[in-house]
Amino acid sequence: MSAQSKCQKSKNQLLLLSEISETGQTWDKHRVNADKVSSLYAEASEHKFQRYAWRIKMCSEWLKFRLVLEESKGIHQLQLSDARFCRVRHCPICQWRRSLMWKAKAYKILPQVIGEYPNHRWLFMTLTVKNCLIFELRETLDWMNKAFKRLTELKAWSAVGWIKSVEVTRGQDKISAHPHLHVLAMVAPSYFNHGYFSHTEWMKIWQRCLRVDYQPIVHISAIAQDCDPIRLVPEILKYQVKESDLISNKKWLLELTRQLHKTRAIAVGGVLRKYMRLLEESNQDLIDSNRETKEVNEETLSFRACVSESGFRLYIQSSEEKHQNFKNQNLKNYNLKVHNQGMKCRYCASKKICKNGYRRGKQNYICSVCGRQFVEYYSSRGYSYEIKQKCISMYLNGMSYRAIERQIGVNHNTIINWIRNRNI
Repeated sequence: MSAQSKCQKSKNQLLLLSEISETGQTWDKHRVNADKVSSLYAEASEHKFQRYAWRIKMCSEWLKFRLVLEESKGIHQLQLSDARFCRVRHCPICQWRRSLMWKAKAYKILPQVIGEYPNHRWLFMTLTVKNCLIFELRETLDWMNKAFKRLTELKAWSAVGWIKSVEVTRGQDKISAHPHLHVLAMVAPSYFNHGYFSHTEWMKIWQRCLRVDYQPIVHISAIAQDCDPIRLVPEILKYQVKESDLISNKKWLLELTRQLHKTRAIAVGGVLRKYMRLLEESNQDLIDSNRETKEVNEETLSFRACVSESGFRLYIQSSEEKHQNFKNQNLKNYNLKVHNQGMKCRYCASKKICKNGYRRGKQNYICSVCGRQFVEYYSSRGYSYEIKQKCISMYLNGMSYRAIERQIGVNHNTIINWIRNRNI
C-alpha cells in the first residue's frame, strides 16, 4: 500500500510516520538517540554543551513531507521538503542526514570518474593505529594525517586519486578511542602488473610512514574489475562516530566533542578532487530537494516529534499548530524548570525565567518574556578591602613592594597604585 493510500485511509486519525513510510522507523531511531545525546550534553557545566543540548533537542522537531510519484515502482512516496536541523556535529539525526547527502553526491559523481578512467582499478584500504586515550585523540589524528600525507608522497604510492574518511570508535576498555582511516583509492592498471604490494608490504609501508616500532593493522582489498566501486561508498562516507558510542558515556562524549572540534572528517586528493569538491563543502544541504520527481499535489504533511511509551514518534499536525508551537518554544529551554521562588528578571521583573547553563561558575538564567540573560548575583571585581589594608600596613612596616607581592600574591604595580591613591 502506498503512502497516499495510507494517508487517505486514516485521514481522521493521528498517524505515526512509521505507519505511513518505511523511513519512519529510521527517523524514530535517530530521534531517540538524539534525545539521549542531548541529555548528556545538558548534564555538562560548560555553556557550549548546554547550547548543543538545546539545539539537538529542537533538531527536526517538525518535518514537512510532500507526496511524490516514484515512476520506477508506480507508487506514491513521502519526500522530505522542509525541516529544521541543528547541524551539531555529533547530533545523530544530522550525522545521518549528512551521510545521506554525501552518499547521494558520490553516487552522482563516481560514474563520471569511472567513465573517464574506465581501465583504472580501485582499492579499499583501512589504516589503523593503536588505541589512544580520548584526551590524546586530536594529537593522534594529526599524527595519522601527517603519516598519510607521507604515504601519498612516496614513490611507491600508485594511486592517482583517493577519498579518505576518519572514523573513531570507543575502545573495549571504555575510556580509550580507536581512530582509523578508510580510503577508497583509484590506481592505474599497471599496479597489478609491476607495482603490486602484498598485505605485508602495505603494513610495512604504513609502519614506516607512522614512524612507530610496532606493526599496525591494515586491511587492503582490491575491487574486482566486474564490480562497481560505488558499492563501497556507504562504508567510506558513513558516520564518523557510531551512535551507540555517542550515548554510552557522558565524559567520553564531552571529551570527544572537544577533541574533534574543527577537524576534517572527509578529504579528497589526486584527480578526484575536481570531481569531489562538493563533498568538502562545510555547508551541506541536509534536505534532498534536487530529486526530479512528480509532485501529486501542493498539499504537505507535517509531523512533530513527540514522546510516547515506545519512544519518540512523528505525528501529523496542522501548519497553524506548527507555527504556534514553534513560536511558544522559541525562547524556552527543553529541560529547564521555571523558578517561582521569588526570583524576577533583572530587566523586566518577570517571573517567567528559566535556567540556561552557567556563566563563570554561576547559574545563568534567561527570561522567557524579554529574552535577556542574567545571573542571580554579581560578584564585585578586584581585591577586598581587607587585602588592600593588609598590603598598605605591610608597606608602612617597611616591607618592599615585591616582598609584599611574594607573600600576598598581589602584583606590585597594584600595590603601588594603592599607596599613591592614599597619598602615603
